[in-house]
Formats: sequence, structure tokens, C-alpha cells
Amino acid sequence: MTEGREVSPKFGAPTPGGIDTAPPWYRKLLWQIVTVTVVAILTAAMVLWRPWSTVRVTDGSDLFADSLREVQGLIFDENERVISSGRPWVSIAVMLPIRTTDDARNTPEDARRHLQGAYLAQYWSNHPNGDDKFGDNAPLIRILIADTGREGNEWRDTVTQLGKMAKPENDERLVAVTGLGLSTDTTQQAVNALANEGVAMVGSVITATELDAPGLFRVAPTNSDEAAALMNHLKTTPAWKSASATTPYKAYLVQDRAGDDTYVQDLGRQYRQVFPNDDAHTLLKAQGDYDSQKEGAGNAIDAQIDTICSIQPAPPRVIFFAGRSDGLRTFLRALSARHCSDTPITVVTGDGANNLNAPVAEPLWVDGVKVDIFYTALASPATWQNNPAAVSRDTVRRFGQCANCFATLFSEPFDEGDAIMSHDAVLTAVTATRNVASQQNPRPGADAIPNGLYQINATNPVPGASGWIYFQREDGIPDGVPYNKAVPIVQLHSNGTASQEAMSSRSGEPPTGPEPPR
Repeated sequence: MTEGREVSPKFGAPTPGGIDTAPPWYRKLLWQIVTVTVVAILTAAMVLWRPWSTVRVTDGSDLFADSLREVQGLIFDENERVISSGRPWVSIAVMLPIRTTDDARNTPEDARRHLQGAYLAQYWSNHPNGDDKFGDNAPLIRILIADTGREGNEWRDTVTQLGKMAKPENDERLVAVTGLGLSTDTTQQAVNALANEGVAMVGSVITATELDAPGLFRVAPTNSDEAAALMNHLKTTPAWKSASATTPYKAYLVQDRAGDDTYVQDLGRQYRQVFPNDDAHTLLKAQGDYDSQKEGAGNAIDAQIDTICSIQPAPPRVIFFAGRSDGLRTFLRALSARHCSDTPITVVTGDGANNLNAPVAEPLWVDGVKVDIFYTALASPATWQNNPAAVSRDTVRRFGQCANCFATLFSEPFDEGDAIMSHDAVLTAVTATRNVASQQNPRPGADAIPNGLYQINATNPVPGASGWIYFQREDGIPDGVPYNKAVPIVQLHSNGTASQEAMSSRSGEPPTGPEPPR
């Protein structure tokens, strides 16, 4: 069509005037043709080019972040070998916030560590001799990576897709979902939705005691177990033993009130429940509150220092900190400047402090101000040397220097525990799957996996690198919580390094496994 001219109604030679002078029926026809053409082009483009932001579940072929290129490549390659093997196989998903940011509660580094641990469990489950040959155990394991977005807020589409993958007629053969993220309201909503889809779940680092749903199991101790393990340790310290009615052992609670954070709310509640108030030991009723999700949280934390120093006749001996690592970092800096720095203070907190377990350029607090920091970790490599009976030594070797072991594959530290916990969560899902597999049914469906999880008991535990895992309580009723799980008590140092102080559990002594002494 010539610019500024139109084709005559009889499709003859161009006539003066332009399109606006054409008959109405012609203009309508032309716009219909343009609209249909544009829609067709856009539809074809969407088929050929899927925006990466819409991909929620992948076998590793869709790269979620450049920092995941190495581990996603390993997972994808192993998945391809599994599918092409001709052997029975199933899929296990690792679901957590992956496309996230450094200032989120789930960071990109957390995602990478989780996927590294998941791959390690996948590889050694498929290759028990650590070589290229598949083992005899069936089914083989394929890993899917499921992203729930920053802070887990985009879980709905992810869960819907996973639910479809778990249906018997679906070729993805999904049997369980691991990972799940942190103990927050969004995680509770996501696990509720997965439960409605009939999908079994194995959480890797969720610890909130009240976070629960049908079909949800976990490999981490609950906050209740962590608090009990911490109290068992505190009772062995000289400060606790030397307390009396005249020189009491006073404790103070600093509580994050973030409304959507199940972890911090539950942690403070558990500290109050396990503390044995008596004539010599008192957890003060007054506590220091702040809200990490509201503006001015740092100022609210700083204000606690004057309160702590003003407690008479002396500041508390121990401070229970029910908050996450960002708030703890602020609190430790404030403690360094307190005017009662001549009085020793011990700060104890939960596993969220693991995020501070990394060397730092500037000290977390000023040395020499009589502050000791201890936290209950979910996993600690120091356990492998200090308390070898509490873990599976065969499993621990996977994190060493052999050809397909963690230290060789990734050349990154894993002291913060996420890789270990993710490995153990996937290994638990694998164990449950193979518990219900048989020669007649080498590829069980998703609805069979809870029965496989119920079979994980004291005589058939999961050989975890974080500790022996089984779900049979003393009363014989499995509740999805690992019984008496090992809880390392770790001391955090001002330079960001950490060292294991002790090993504890709800009973005080973690279980040992069936491995014979060596």
C-alpha cells in the first residue's frame, strides 16, 4: 500500500485520500486482518520463546540464575543419564525460593547450597560405589528444581505444576517434594496446598514446631527440640550450676514480632516453655520486642541495650535471642557499645544464626567486651570428628575429596549446613521411595511414599550426614519430626568463624545408628 493513499473499493488503482476515506466495511476488515496477524505473531513468539520468569519447575535445562549454572548442569546431566538408562525411575523435586536476592531471608547462596546437597544425594543414590555405574537399587532418582520466587511468595503456580506431575498418568513421575524453604506463613500455605494435592514432603530446614500439614516430614529438629537441647547444654555450664537464690541466674528474651515469620515467633515461645524457673534461675517476664519487617527495627534493637544494662541488681547472665541473623548482627554491634560491658553476657539463639557463619572483613562485635554467642545448628561438619557415632560415617565420606564427593565437585565450604540438610532431605525421600518399591512395582506412585516414610524407624534409620534420622517416637506414633535429632551447640566468633562447643538433643544425648564401631 502506498503511503497516504488507499486501494479503491474495487481493488483497482490507488485513489487519493488515505484510509480514513475508505468505506467503514473496508476499514473494519483491514483492522481485523491486522489484529489476527499480530495475535498470530505473538502466539508463535510465545511458543518459541518462553520468558524465564514463567518457568517454575525444571529438570535443570532452564537456568534460573547464573550462580546455579554449575550445579544445574550436573543435575541435568544426571537426569538425562537416568532417563536414557532404560531403568525404572522417579522424580523428586527440590522446592524453595531460587530466583531471590541477597537481602531476602532465602538468599541466592542458600539456593545454591540446597541444590548442591540435593545433587550429591541424587548421585550417590544412583551410584552407590561412586563411579559411573548405576547401582542395583530401584528406582533411579531424577531431580526437579522448583522455584517459589523471592520469599516464596510465588508458590501457587509452582505447587499447581508439581501437583499435576504427581498424578499417576503424568510422565514426570513425581513422588515427593523436598526443601520447602524457611518457617514462614508462605511456606505453611505452600505445604497446605501440596498436602491437598496428595504430595508427600520432606522439609530440609523448616524448624517451626507448629508448621505442619498431612504428609509433611522433616529432617531438621523443631524449635521445641532445639530449645530443649540448648537448655540441656546450659545446665552443664558453671554459671548455671553456681547460681543460687542470692546470686540468681537471670535470663532475658529479645523477641522479633514479625507477623509472617513463624520461626521467630515459635522460637521465643519455646524458650519460655523450656526454661525451668526456680529460686536460682529466672527468665524475666519483661522482654525486648522489635519487628524486623517494620521500619526502625534497628533502633528498636539498639534500645534493648539500655534496658539490659539497667536490670538490677545486675544485668542478666544470658540473653535468648528469638530473631533471624540480620537482627542478631545489629544486636551484637549494639552489645559491643553497652555501658555495662564489664559484665559478661552470653547470647544464645537458634539455627538462623548459621547465616553469620562466614569470615567477615569487619568483626561482628568488638573483641574484649565479654560477649559469648552460641547457637543451635542444624548440622555441623565438626560433629563428624567430635561425635562420630551421631552420624553415618559412610554418608559423611560423600562430603570429602573423592572423585564425586562434595569437596571435589564444588570446592566451596558448607559449614552453614544448608547443603548437608538438603542432602539428608533428598536421601530421606529416596529411602522412603525405595522402602515401598518392589520387583513387581519398581516405580511406586506418590500416594505410596507416606508409607515408606513411616517405615523409617530406629531399626531402619536414614543415615544422615546431619545425624541419624527416624520418625518413630517412644510412644510408637510417627509424627513427621525426627526423633531426638542431634543438635550441635556452636560458638560464633567475632570474625565470623564458628566452632562446635558440644553436642546435644532433646534428651541430651542424640541417637546412634546401626553402624558397627570401627
